[in-house]
Amino acid sequence: MDILDHWHTRRGGLGGLSEEELRDALQRERDGRARETVLVAIHRRYSRLRTERERAELRGLASDAKRKRS
Repeated sequence: MDILDHWHTRRGGLGGLSEEELRDALQRERDGRARETVLVAIHRRYSRLRTERERAELRGLASDAKRKRS
């Protein structure tokens, strides 16, 4: 079963997908049915995961820089 066919009824919906899976799902939806509601939902989840990853990377850089200054 394709997550895009039943994304709103599956337990957990898009929440169980990785950043890469969401990026792929977003591209498949763009290339396929291009439903606005689905595109926005996938993008919202993808953006959240990407932001969390990028913030963690920034925190790591800040911690490394702080250790080097000490």
